Amino acid sequence: MAMKTLASEIKGIEDDLLTNVIPVMAPMGMSPIFGRIMFTLMFSPEPVTMQELSARTGYSLSSLSTNLKLLVGLKKVRHETRPGSKKLYFSVMTLELGKALLILMTQIPVMSRTLRDAVRTALADFEGLQKSSKASPEERADLEYRIKTLRKLENEYTQVIEIYEDIFNFLEEKHGIPLENSFEALKR
Repeated sequence: MAMKTLASEIKGIEDDLLTNVIPVMAPMGMSPIFGRIMFTLMFSPEPVTMQELSARTGYSLSSLSTNLKLLVGLKKVRHETRPGSKKLYFSVMTLELGKALLILMTQIPVMSRTLRDAVRTALADFEGLQKSSKASPEERADLEYRIKTLRKLENEYTQVIEIYEDIFNFLEEKHGIPLENSFEALKR
């Protein structure tokens, strides 16, 4: 069996991270290619050329060019030239990483509340069906399974909400950081 190189292991970890983050960031308007570009630049200690970015992301130069122009225009990515070179070098705007994390932190409890409310509505509907005399024994067993699953989900969403509320309270009380006010200021 071939040994993995450090580079391939790092790429694997970055890919796993990106695979988990992109679905969460999608509701906030980040497409998979934007996410891949931003994360690749974030993990680059030095600005990179479009050719290097293509080699590291697997995206074509044409696709990268179009998306980098958008990201530069949105002030998510910056570009620079170097003396004696016509190539553009790209890097992620540091403040944008902070904004992305702040948005993520403030949106998770909001999304969790929305999902928990939807689960509670479905739970009430299933419980109503279960109590009705229309349900056969097999249907009642099926409904019981669904109710049990929804109760677990409701509990998990509640735990997520409580964890983030604890984090927000800690940041505000111990460090004087009103996170939600900071988020509002960054949106301007």
